Parts: sequence; structure tokens; C-alpha cells
Amino acid sequence: MALMGRLTILRDRYQRKVRSMRLIRLPEVLMKTGFSRSRLYADDTFPQRVRLGKRGVAWVEAEIDEWIQKRMEDRE
Repeated sequence: MALMGRLTILRDRYQRKVRSMRLIRLPEVLMKTGFSRSRLYADDTFPQRVRLGKRGVAWVEAEIDEWIQKRMEDRE
């Protein structure tokens, strides 16, 4: 029983670490936020994108999730 609890904790830590390093592309960012593309780029408070190459960009998923959480807390 104790071993299962430890394995669960380790698995959760690993998943959080992997999730914080995950880069997501524009379609997923738009789906998470409900923004249009132009609204996303016009928002000065939105997390900065990461350049992947000449034309490719992505966002750090953990930063997007934190931004959404902060917006939810600010409304209260």
C-alpha cells in the first residue's frame, strides 16, 4: 500500500515536470484560451512565444495555464 502511494507521488511529480516543459502550438493555445489569433497577439499580458525556427513558434504550456489561472483569480 505504501509503495503504491509513493509510486503515485513520483508519477505525479514526473507528469508535472514534463508538462511544464511542453511546448504547444497555436491551434492548441487558441483552443485553451478561446481567443482568436488576432486577439492573442494583441494581448500585452499574454506569455511570450518561443521561436522554433524561421516561421515556427510555440508557447510553454505551464505559462499559458498560469496565465489562465491568474485571469480566473482576478475576476473574483
